[in-house]
Amino acid sequence: MFQRCPLCKVNRMIFGGMVAKEGTICGKCYDKLIFKRKLNNYTYKHLCLEELSLLLASTTDEEDINAAAEKILNNHDELKKKFSPLAQSFRSNYANLFNARGIKQNAAIQDNVTQFLWHKLILKKKRLDAKNIILKSEINQATVPGKETIIGTEVFDGKYEVGTMREIVQGTERYFEDEKQLFESKNFSVMRFRTLRAHNAGKNKIICPSCGAASTRSNLLDGCDYCGTKFHIEDLDLRISDFALDKNLLISAEDYFHKDTATPVGKNIAFVSFILMLPVCFVNIASFLPMLFGCAVLAAIFGVIGSMFYDMLIKPLKWVSMDKKGVKQLYGRTVAEEQRKNTSILEKIHEFDPLFSYEGFYSEIENILSAVHYAEDPVQVQAFWNNADRAQIKEILNEYTDVIDMQVTSVSVQNYEVADGFQRISLRLSCRLLCKNASSVIEKMEMVEVQFVKNEACKTHAVCAPSFLTCSSCGDTLSLMEGAYCHSCGQAKRLADIGWAIEKYKIERA
Repeated sequence: MFQRCPLCKVNRMIFGGMVAKEGTICGKCYDKLIFKRKLNNYTYKHLCLEELSLLLASTTDEEDINAAAEKILNNHDELKKKFSPLAQSFRSNYANLFNARGIKQNAAIQDNVTQFLWHKLILKKKRLDAKNIILKSEINQATVPGKETIIGTEVFDGKYEVGTMREIVQGTERYFEDEKQLFESKNFSVMRFRTLRAHNAGKNKIICPSCGAASTRSNLLDGCDYCGTKFHIEDLDLRISDFALDKNLLISAEDYFHKDTATPVGKNIAFVSFILMLPVCFVNIASFLPMLFGCAVLAAIFGVIGSMFYDMLIKPLKWVSMDKKGVKQLYGRTVAEEQRKNTSILEKIHEFDPLFSYEGFYSEIENILSAVHYAEDPVQVQAFWNNADRAQIKEILNEYTDVIDMQVTSVSVQNYEVADGFQRISLRLSCRLLCKNASSVIEKMEMVEVQFVKNEACKTHAVCAPSFLTCSSCGDTLSLMEGAYCHSCGQAKRLADIGWAIEKYKIERA
């Protein structure tokens, strides 16, 4: 009935809890942090829930935790310095990829993204090319007074530094066919990213993203001493694993109220008032000038009063009543993500897999579902299915032949179990689709029920994170586009042994 505290996962918050940066926590956890462990209130307000949880788990009531908290805040600054040029490069390379026909070999965006995200983008590009459609993307970093342009955090989940970043942007995406605009998505205000990078363990040691062993950078470039996987330098650096363009209701509201629309309204009221009172000046020609001056002063007063009335009453009422198409639903995604983290099912997952990475999981399944919506041939997504034949996959792909864009708008975790050597997690997802029919582009909403399966031995998500798919026999790179089949030695890789794969898939149209 009452929400459980996301930190201790024990206490229920009957009266709403204590406000934190990304939600609320129970009074007992707040008391431990602020009064027993002397956490500075300013620092408390700038740490996300995952970071507060980490502080509670790694410290005791007898020690001052401000030094550890300060280190986390310093990591924020370091992460922003690294992430800002990556985001800028990604936006530019993303635009270049979709703004032209065809796909260039060794496209620059490959240096910005994981293999999973690259697979998703390339399938979408092939779908657009097949339909003779060009996507013109114009997304730039923006600022909102009093707000940080980039905020985010990283959490080490045992193998990767898994990051969640949010950047304030101004963006528009337009779909064209033969120079004719088919559809426009505009007024984006937030770009959300999920990132991965190898973990620096200190003393020149880096955690191998494939097996988790500590090794030197040079060893990983030559081949990990424990698993043999070879990496490029960029594979070990910060990579984007997923992104989404959203219309954030709070930022949209701030932008709406920040714009000076009251002054023009006041000027218009003053002008109209003056015009209406002007005939009075001609009643007595002898007092024309004093009357004219009086009318001007009175009109100015009306303008000031009208401006204040509009700013304090009319403008807020307009915001409440405005039909901001899709804005509230998309902003709800942020709230929904926090709610999903607090469900009893996710607590059950953490009981079996304490280092389960929610962000990494969400990123992975969203990329898989996007690939399913864009694929033309079952081979392109066969690696994502567990024991499904091509005919079954083809039947599902045939439902999406008109899709040119897809975004997951909400996820609900339905069930989780461990049985017969596998973990199984059932999800219900809401998806927004852009579909190209004979003459136009239309929006559709879709409900999908999916069950994912993963080997029971593959506990920590990042232990087997398939961002760098390599052949376990020869170490060569495997291509998702070719079903994770190794051309060097002939071995095929089953995704369920290293990550989540689809076991059941059911479409429910809204």
